[in-house]
Amino acid sequence: MQTEINTNNQQKASAAKIFAMAGTYCLGVFNDNYFKQAALLLAVTTGMAHLQGPATVLFSLPFILCSSYAGWIADRFAKRNVVRFSKGLEVIAMLIGAAGILLINWPCILAMIFLMSLQSTFFSPALNASLLGIAIAGLSLDAKWPVSSGLASSRSLIAIVAVGVAVFGFLASLGVYSKEAAGVKRSFPWWGPVSSLKDARDLFADHKLRKAILANTIFYFLASTAVLTINLMGIKQLGFSQSLTSLLSVCLMLGISAGAVLVSRFFSIKQWDRFLFIGILGMAVGLFVAAFTIFVPAAFQKIWIISGLTLAGFAGGVFLIPITSFLQIYPQRSEKGRVLGTTNFCSFIGIMCSGFVFSALSFLFSPAGSMAALGALALCCALLLLLERTTLIFIGSRLLFALLSLRYRITVKGLENIKAGDMRGTLFLPNHPALIDPVLISCILYGKGVYPRPLSDQNQVNKPGIRLLMKLIQPIVIPDMSTEGRGGKARIKEALA
Repeated sequence: MQTEINTNNQQKASAAKIFAMAGTYCLGVFNDNYFKQAALLLAVTTGMAHLQGPATVLFSLPFILCSSYAGWIADRFAKRNVVRFSKGLEVIAMLIGAAGILLINWPCILAMIFLMSLQSTFFSPALNASLLGIAIAGLSLDAKWPVSSGLASSRSLIAIVAVGVAVFGFLASLGVYSKEAAGVKRSFPWWGPVSSLKDARDLFADHKLRKAILANTIFYFLASTAVLTINLMGIKQLGFSQSLTSLLSVCLMLGISAGAVLVSRFFSIKQWDRFLFIGILGMAVGLFVAAFTIFVPAAFQKIWIISGLTLAGFAGGVFLIPITSFLQIYPQRSEKGRVLGTTNFCSFIGIMCSGFVFSALSFLFSPAGSMAALGALALCCALLLLLERTTLIFIGSRLLFALLSLRYRITVKGLENIKAGDMRGTLFLPNHPALIDPVLISCILYGKGVYPRPLSDQNQVNKPGIRLLMKLIQPIVIPDMSTEGRGGKARIKEALA
């Protein structure tokens, strides 16, 4: 009986700690997006739209300057202490921001954005936006009821909500529990961003990490620029209310959520990158559709742009979630803080660049033109990704396998025993004399995420047309013994070493 009581008490205590951490995180994410979106919309509606770019740069700077410190602290100290410190800093930031919102004092508002970003750097960056926070920001700014102080109640409401949520977030953080830190003995990264660059150089030696971190950076560059453009396009070019303009960003985020749910059903750590090309291509199409809104009759503009942004978000979810899942699972526990810190560093370089790019696009084009230019950038990224070796091999092998399936009835057994990744020292030996067997086996293995290097005769791979394909497949070339004789023995041993 006593054992059951103890077990129940332990379960309740565990549940309380989980709810505390979830509440702390959700409130922090809500506040970050609520206040940032309110500030950006306020800038557009008060004739200060040019501040959207600098505000985005300020929001990015702490992540760039302090990511290496945050990664080191995450690996060295208990999470609960880091969370409580950062949530206390959030309360201070929100008090400064509330004063700025009430008085429309832009130095205070921009200072708050910087401090908010600084605490997020150490807490856990709020990269995945809070839909509720963005939506309520627009609704708050559209409120026009007078209050006794004479200030617009919309700004009063924003100030009260921001400070209140920050205080509740700090109180929730007092119940946060975490395991003891890994206690890594790595020296403190005194040089800040220089240390982050060194970490990036070291981590980029791993091909998979390099691809994941760069793809993550591209996503946040495109997403950040899109949100800034949506604000300007909705209010200035299409004449939408602040509420509806915020809901456009919500549609983008809802699309990401839907795409995330779908791709999670097919995600595999072994083939985490197989949806990247499709995802970013879909983002480009969705952005082009949204840009075309200005040519649609006014009665259909709302549904048209909502459809385009939802499509872009859906494709973004398909693109992003495998990347973030891989970055959480792939690193060793002692290196996770370093990897995530470097990932944040690179991602916010992309976000900071989005501020500069948005300012340049706004100077050169209309908001719809900026959206189309962003779609073109996404399309260029898709083409670059298509040229990546493993992506080309994967797509080509799937198409070839589909064609061969029209001629051959193929049954595969035991494929689950083959693990994707480093397969050095493993031989795949077709046991049928038909020349098509190696092609079929290669297509099957490429689809599994295993990329064996075939043994190829040097006289065969140097033929016109074949030479270009062999550069992609990277075969192990061996000499023709009928022409090389005994002199080719050493070369064969060298190739197989």
